[in-house]
This record gives sequence, C-alpha cells and structure tokens, in this order.
Amino acid sequence: MEFLYLCDHIFTTQQLRPHAYNAEQGLRKLTSYLHPESKRPEEFALAAVHTATLLDVQKRDALLKFSGSHPNPKVVFLTRVTRASLGDLDEQKLLRERCLDLTCSHETQLKLTEVGMESLIPEEAKDPEFLALAKTSHWLIHQSPFGTVADRLELVDSRELFWLPNHEQCRLYAVKYEYDTPQGETGLTAGIAVVGGITHSLIGETDPEMDLADLYGLHCCWELEERKDPVAPRHRTAKIGRNLLRKNNPDL
Repeated sequence: MEFLYLCDHIFTTQQLRPHAYNAEQGLRKLTSYLHPESKRPEEFALAAVHTATLLDVQKRDALLKFSGSHPNPKVVFLTRVTRASLGDLDEQKLLRERCLDLTCSHETQLKLTEVGMESLIPEEAKDPEFLALAKTSHWLIHQSPFGTVADRLELVDSRELFWLPNHEQCRLYAVKYEYDTPQGETGLTAGIAVVGGITHSLIGETDPEMDLADLYGLHCCWELEERKDPVAPRHRTAKIGRNLLRKNNPDL
C-alpha cells in the first residue's frame, strides 16, 4: 500500500507520467485488490478506486466498471462518487437521491463535501431539521448497538443553548426513534437521541418521555466526559447536567 500511495503522489505532483500502475502488471495488481474474493483489508480496494482515476481513460473506466459491482458497499459508494466527479449524469442523479434518503444522507453529504461536489446536494437535504434526522439515522445504523435503521424518526425539540461541551452557542435537537420490534439485548422499541454536539443516544439512561431539560443535562455530562473536559462531573446525573447548563441558560 505504501508503494501505491507513493506512486499516486509522484503522479499527482507531476514527477512521473504515466502512473507506475498504468502498466499491465500494475493494472493486474489493482484488479486483484478489487477482486470480490480478495482477503485483503477494504483499504486496498478503496485505494484501487482512487488510483484508477490517475490511469489512462480506457484502463480507468475498466477498473471503475469492475469496482462498481464490488460486494463492499463502501467500495461501490466511492466508485459512484468517482464516476459522478468524472461527469457521469446517472451517478450524479443517484447521489442526489441518496442525499434525500435518511438512511444514507449523512455519509453521502459528507463525502460530496469532502471531494468538492457540494453542488449535487439538494437544498432540501441541507435543511437543519432534515440533517438532524439524517445524523440520528446514521448513528443508529453505524454506531448504536442496534445497527439498523429505525422504523420511525420524529423531531421532538429544537432549541438554541450555550452548549458547555462546545463552549459556544449551539442549536440542539432531540430526535425520537422507534422500532416495530424489540432491539437486541436491551429489548427497547423506542429511544431519544441528541444532535448538535456529538450525536448520541444514552440508551438505558434516557427515554422519549423524560423532561427535555433532564435529557440535555445528561447528554451534556456525557459529552463532557467524551471530550475529557475538566468541567466533566465525577457522576453523571440529570440534576448535575441541568445545573451545569443553567449557568449559561437560565431559562432551561
């Protein structure tokens, strides 16, 4: 991998043309990285997609066609973004649709922003309340113990607070999520997440029916702990969190 990265760097800094992997031996190596049955880590396949853009057009297109059917969704997604960046209108349309799909909007918008293709993001997907739902969905699928999309998401609160973990004024959102069947070891069918700082749901500590000041208070304590802020209390309770927030938000 180090040699591949070095070759990419040498090519992009115009120290050597064509790319070292543009030769048949290099092309075979990249193809092996993308093989569906390859035992290598996914980073190899992702790197191969990136390097494909630095090869001659015919070889580039052949590799991107191959990577587009890869079993790893991360590889397929990067291939779609790459094709869209090269002017593929069908892929651009699909990425716009992904931006409006709560189950994949957050990651799609992040990637499009990263590669300078923000113009593909529809205005509806940039709406702050839509983004709060999208971030909650992303957390549930990729970071929560549930590992799956909720059956329902509902924005139950939105407010400006001086958010102690960020040491600045922030817009906070409380998002309720529901499942039709009990989830995992917890057996939960509903919960509530806070978005605006670090998106998270304190499963087992918070619930959709609790007082919102308590919800934000607990999340504040948790986030201070996560950031290893010296202000973080030794014990996480709703009362302590409320009191911390009320120092700068007396109306909470």
